[in-house]
Amino acid sequence: MVLVGPLAFGAVIGGAFAALTALGVLLMAYQTRAAASVAIAGAGLAVTTWNRLQHGAELEAVVLLVGVTLLGTALVFRGWHRGSALARWMVAIGIAVCAAWLATSGRIERLVAPAEAWQFWLGPGLELTLVAVLLLSLLAFMDSRSTGACGVWAGLLLGWYTLYTWAGLLTLYWPPQDGGGVVRRVTGEFGLTVLATPIFVCVLALGLSQLLAVAGAADCEPDPQRPR
Repeated sequence: MVLVGPLAFGAVIGGAFAALTALGVLLMAYQTRAAASVAIAGAGLAVTTWNRLQHGAELEAVVLLVGVTLLGTALVFRGWHRGSALARWMVAIGIAVCAAWLATSGRIERLVAPAEAWQFWLGPGLELTLVAVLLLSLLAFMDSRSTGACGVWAGLLLGWYTLYTWAGLLTLYWPPQDGGGVVRRVTGEFGLTVLATPIFVCVLALGLSQLLAVAGAADCEPDPQRPR
């Protein structure tokens, strides 16, 4: 609200953050808090994604968002339910989506050409680290005797996405120029959109994984009608 004013877009994003904060304070059931977090974060993410597209963001940014959300959810879920086949399928799809984004972005190839300005290699350099995270995520396909450290890889993935998204905003504020960087102003609305997007992604991924864990736990409960 400080960035863009108390009305319109600022009120929507600020209200979503206030509601998420309240969920951490109020006493409620585990599943209820998870469902409310998913609803609020999902609505906030829909608003920020629409706003980014309105400001000229490419559709490939949405592909990366979907891939990270799906893979982050699947990794946390796999860490909690070691034997879940659904978690492994979700990990496979998430890795495939993120890998497809890497293959089609064409930015890693820019590292081959020398560039003095840090703005040219910051994004591609961060994308290389995503390759390492995706390779580590393959540990999710270990057998049920191990968690595969999936919770750690989920944290790295969501942290990477936050850093990558915010780094893109930094290059907009400080674009490469001949003779040095010149700080330019980016509209407060677009800046708020970029800052808020990865936070909503993190909350959504964790909330979805919790709902899947609750559903998985319910499926594992013994049938009271079944003879022992």
